[in-house]
Amino acid sequence: MKTLHKIALVLGWLALAGLAQAIAQEKPGEQKDQAKSQAQRPLQEQSRIWIIRGLLAESATLRKPLPLGDRGLPLGSDGNVDEQELQRRTTGNGTAVRPGEVVQITKIDFRRSSMVFQINGGPRKRKWYQGVQVGMGGGPTVTRSDPNQPAPVIGSSIELNFPGQVPDLTVDEVKQMLAPVLDFARRSPTVIYTETLPKKVQEAIKNHQVTVGMDRDMVLAAKGRPDRKERQRKGRVETEDWIYGTAPARITIITFQGDKVVKVGEYQPGVAETEAGRAQPLPPEPPTKPQ
Repeated sequence: MKTLHKIALVLGWLALAGLAQAIAQEKPGEQKDQAKSQAQRPLQEQSRIWIIRGLLAESATLRKPLPLGDRGLPLGSDGNVDEQELQRRTTGNGTAVRPGEVVQITKIDFRRSSMVFQINGGPRKRKWYQGVQVGMGGGPTVTRSDPNQPAPVIGSSIELNFPGQVPDLTVDEVKQMLAPVLDFARRSPTVIYTETLPKKVQEAIKNHQVTVGMDRDMVLAAKGRPDRKERQRKGRVETEDWIYGTAPARITIITFQGDKVVKVGEYQPGVAETEAGRAQPLPPEPPTKPQ
């Protein structure tokens, strides 16, 4: 009986060991399939909004030359720059911005298989009359220009290309893809300003949260530029709403009275309003004395 008991225990242990080995072999495959399905998920509307808020007006130091013309620097999502095509564009059209210069992202265009980041205003077409030279009877050439107009800032663009449709990405992932061309380590004015604020405010800005009492600069640091603004007046009180998001996604409405936030409301279509905070109501106006 003891021998049979030992044999049963050994067989049970071997069965458990085989099951554990089978699970271990299947787990990497499952993780791989899960990662693949996540990578195939297209860019979501909320992610698009966060990318715009996180990168628009962001400054960085340029690591590669940017060409003039409608087509900018070609960059793959794997971080590889098409050096041959870049050289062809800079040789044929000239260089708009050189490495080492501080540039700013001024617009982001989303396409099916690419994201285009306009730099310093993007490529601008010249008017037909700009640079026109007029000769006066064989004499010296006169260039028609307006001395009161400042010299235009020359911009360009960066084309971030994907092998298929643009996947769902975070701001940090996009920055990592742009790292071979843009160095975001340079401290922006927003970062310098944020570091001068109290710790609680810094933490809220870091988490993209807005609380009652913040001013406009703090809100811009936390949330970026609003999608739209609306002004309202009730009696002697004038307020301004900064609205973030569009339906059917979650909408955040931040209400200012003067330069301070007095209310933060979040709205989800079909769901009751939730408030992140509300200021104390203003005291009623004093009654007027009868004449």
